Amino acid sequence: MLPVELEINRHRTVAVCSYSLYIGRRFKSRKLFSIVTHDNIAEFYTAHDGEFLFSVPLPSRLTHRPTGGQININLVEGMKHRQPPKLRPDLYKPRPKKHKPDQ
Repeated sequence: MLPVELEINRHRTVAVCSYSLYIGRRFKSRKLFSIVTHDNIAEFYTAHDGEFLFSVPLPSRLTHRPTGGQININLVEGMKHRQPPKLRPDLYKPRPKKHKPDQ
């Protein structure tokens, strides 16, 4: 069950179906309204102007589950977004180990 009102937090993510979806840089701290259509698609609209922002099918499936808490919305199968963020695969690799300087 999705709440009717949601908010994109300062990290530019929104909680949808136990996933923390990264929506994009320019959508920080916005309020959203959500509806679920008859064919089980959750649609999200901005509260200030009512424009469509993004939609995801329910239940949500990911093409790839990256490490960490945030999931880029591009990884949700069947999503639609007004201005999708860039998918940067280099961010999903493990960080290189720090080498101690030789003494």
